[in-house]
Amino acid sequence: MEQKIAFSTVKGGIDDTVTEIFGRCPSFTIVSVRDGEIENVEVMENTFASHAGGVGIAVSQELARRGVKAVVTGRVGFNAMEVLKKAGIPAYNGANLKVEDALRKFLNGELERITEAGGGRGGGMGRGMGMGRGMGGMGRGWQ
Repeated sequence: MEQKIAFSTVKGGIDDTVTEIFGRCPSFTIVSVRDGEIENVEVMENTFASHAGGVGIAVSQELARRGVKAVVTGRVGFNAMEVLKKAGIPAYNGANLKVEDALRKFLNGELERITEAGGGRGGGMGRGMGMGRGMGGMGRGWQ
């Protein structure tokens, strides 16, 4: 059974490093694996990275369209995480690892799953950050 795993990268390729960021990373390295063996490595330039907004959504939709079954990155934003979840694509933390090492760890079940937007273990930067969430009295009516 073939699996496609997308790694957020700078230049792309098996020797590149997994970035801390997902939506605005410069490229994705998409690795196709069958029976634990690499079948194909594709570098996808992230043309969405320079867009003003909706980047995480657009990237997530494009990866889903390409048949990606898992994402390895550092942090995933709220909107991107929602799209990935709806598409059934889990995200894993492999930030700062070489793609080849992250792939090996992914295949061995050694990467931590990213469960919430913004970070890994259900915490991190995603909690209370952005879009006015969790900012106390700074919501509606506070002008």
